[in-house]
Amino acid sequence: MKQTTSHINARLGVLFLVLFAASLISPQQLKAQKYPLELYTSQSGMAKLKDHEGSMSIKNEHASLVIPLLPFDTFSLYFYLKEDQKTFEYDDEFTEFTLEENNQTYQVEDLPEKLILSTRGVMAFLALGESGILFRRDQYLATDYEEVNEEDQAFVNQVMLYLDRKADTRWSFGAVQIGGIATDSYWPLVGFKHRSGDLIIDLVFPSYGYLFYRLSDLFYVIFEESVESESYRLTEEAPWNNGIYSTLNLTSRVELGITPFADLEIGISYGLNAYRQVVISDEDDNELGNLNLRDAPVWSVQLQWRI
Repeated sequence: MKQTTSHINARLGVLFLVLFAASLISPQQLKAQKYPLELYTSQSGMAKLKDHEGSMSIKNEHASLVIPLLPFDTFSLYFYLKEDQKTFEYDDEFTEFTLEENNQTYQVEDLPEKLILSTRGVMAFLALGESGILFRRDQYLATDYEEVNEEDQAFVNQVMLYLDRKADTRWSFGAVQIGGIATDSYWPLVGFKHRSGDLIIDLVFPSYGYLFYRLSDLFYVIFEESVESESYRLTEEAPWNNGIYSTLNLTSRVELGITPFADLEIGISYGLNAYRQVVISDEDDNELGNLNLRDAPVWSVQLQWRI
């Protein structure tokens, strides 16, 4: 089943409109999302490849939303939507490359122009006295959209235990399973959140950590580090033959922004994309080689709705 870029852009556009409308209502509890509403577009500078001649840059467009279905104190149920699109640009020097493990040469024009990640998920939270436990299940499509079938689908299972969930300083512990495209992976999660006056510290290791400080009633600053790890199924046609395109990226950034009304933040950020790994594997997740990138600056425009 083929999909066109216009279809993808239309879906993103509809979701963006839904997100803006949803920012007018406020759920009381959200337990597994950095922001209930988040929109951003980011653009990295042209970065040189580590093991190949040439450079490339990546543009990211992201929209996510948590919708409360049963927002009660003792039991809460939420629906989660996320749309991500990566767009790639290559310089004129980068025309072909050879992957180390199979010693096969590929043309750059065979690389995907876009990668799409479309997620739908459900989160359930159960209060246990002063603590609580969260269960989360995401089903998502991760593809270059050349050919779409059941092999492009993946999943995330997550459980988190929250201690002293209403305290200004609180800890959480859990685990996450990611699978369906690449080999299943399992990660422990440790969360910490602290609120004190105009300061918020929030982290879920190893996913993200940020420090938010309100400079005034209108202005704020955020210092953040986040890790992105995703796997996409490539087209079933040659030369990729249902291969896997996996990315791992660490981003450090500082954001300056304004709060035009309660809890809605609009900011501009600048930072560094570091430790950028791109691994290409065959359909059985046997590594063929990499397109790892050197560090590069990245800027973004952010809109987020904070709990």
